[in-house]
Amino acid sequence: MLALSLMILVFTDAGTSGTQEVSAVSWEYRIETTLTGSRSEGRVGRLYLNGEELHPYFESVIIDSQLYAWKQRIHLWDFGGYEVTDEVPVPSGAIQKMVSIGDLKNGWYEASYEARRKYTPSQWIWVSTGEVEAWLNPAQIEEFITAYSIRPLRLVKK
Repeated sequence: MLALSLMILVFTDAGTSGTQEVSAVSWEYRIETTLTGSRSEGRVGRLYLNGEELHPYFESVIIDSQLYAWKQRIHLWDFGGYEVTDEVPVPSGAIQKMVSIGDLKNGWYEASYEARRKYTPSQWIWVSTGEVEAWLNPAQIEEFITAYSIRPLRLVKK
């Protein structure tokens, strides 16, 4: 089994005291076999955040410069789900626009991968839905999905 474990820190506001609470974030990539031993045996790539599956809302996800691209199955025996692709270079920060306090409180900002803002927290991931691209705090994924009314991707083509 191919696995990726990445420990990064998430900083969250701990109320009005002005202090910050630190918690660990763990990403894991797994390839699971479906219909084992049958003619329709296939494989599915899945991403897990702190042990829970990241449901497929994003066509592309970049975690620590590793790109995971969503691949839809045509047949049951095909590979589907998130597929590891080539590593992408860390953005140089040539844009030099700084992340704002509002962005940090919101938990995301819309930008291409290359337009990563200076001082974006290192644990933030980059996501693309095909319609929106954003740098995103993993703790805010559900809020992001709700704010943009993002629908889950299908594993198998109809």
